[in-house]
Amino acid sequence: MSEYLYGCFEKLSIVDPDLTQTLLSCLEKKNKPFSREDLDAAEEDILWAFVQDIELGEMAAKGYAALIGDASPERVGIYRDVLHRACEKGLNLGRMMALYWVPVLKYGNSDCLERFPELVRAMLAKGEYLLKKPLDYLSLLLERENHAAVTAFMGLLQDVFSRDLPYKESLALARAIPQSVSSFSPEKQSWQVSQIRRIARADVSLTAPFLTALEKGLGLLSEQGLKTFVTLGLERFARSEPAGRKFLSLESRPGTDACKELLVTVSPAQIKHLVEPLSPETPVRGCLCVPFCRAPNLFPQKNAADLLGRKTYLSSGSCLPILKHWRKIRICKCLVKLESAFYRFGTFDLIWDVPSGIAAVR
Repeated sequence: MSEYLYGCFEKLSIVDPDLTQTLLSCLEKKNKPFSREDLDAAEEDILWAFVQDIELGEMAAKGYAALIGDASPERVGIYRDVLHRACEKGLNLGRMMALYWVPVLKYGNSDCLERFPELVRAMLAKGEYLLKKPLDYLSLLLERENHAAVTAFMGLLQDVFSRDLPYKESLALARAIPQSVSSFSPEKQSWQVSQIRRIARADVSLTAPFLTALEKGLGLLSEQGLKTFVTLGLERFARSEPAGRKFLSLESRPGTDACKELLVTVSPAQIKHLVEPLSPETPVRGCLCVPFCRAPNLFPQKNAADLLGRKTYLSSGSCLPILKHWRKIRICKCLVKLESAFYRFGTFDLIWDVPSGIAAVR
């Protein structure tokens, strides 16, 4: 242990020596400076929390270990104040605030810090049990330091839970929203959430069916495509609520037709029979390199079958003399797949998103 920490947390070590050692080990790894006064104040507060509840004391110790040296002294002071105020309203709320304020104070920007108390108040008005799942996911976004996603997600929660909702519907949305948003790819998350916010602000009862529609196919739309679909749906909703609700939830023919019209990305299941031969993991066997002079005139359609995985045409038999044999084979395989893609989809612009398994034809 460094000399700087020697003698710290002596009182706490009597209460829980193992926890004290863990706390000291964590603080020893910190690069940013902190004062002995900060440590003494933290020890007194942790001991106070232990008096209230053993679990609360352990959570407070972990919270201070995460914040001291990483958050400003002002933010550590906010943690202390929030902890005391929350415990006045109940130990369960105190434990939740001891947990969920830590990532806000450690990673959140000033906007997040300002909006978080308002969000908690709005959700608490519906019930304490609504907090866990949304704030678990918010903490994850904060730890990733994805500030755009944090702002969008907090805005969505505020839009939904500031409305007049029955407890059961609130509880269902508290589960559905983080589950749905966590399934979005990071690069799409912010603008997809912004469209859910448009829906929630128009009528919060549309939120749950719209989340389901995103899973059914709307999630494949591009940013502009989803924005257009929501605009069409809200216009229809303004004219006729039942028709607009069915449109936005993809439960009507106009809704599904509009989605298909705007769709530029498809799921693997929709084109599995076409895509499997083109998958990057699928080997191409019997690839025949043929001189271009022997190719059919302009590749007439009757000869298209010869190109699907069996022949590829190069400018001449010796067009790749400087490459090793195995590199020539790899190039030929790529060309075969490109030709196959063209005859199946009518375009060479086929994009493979390997991690998500999505094929997009632009």
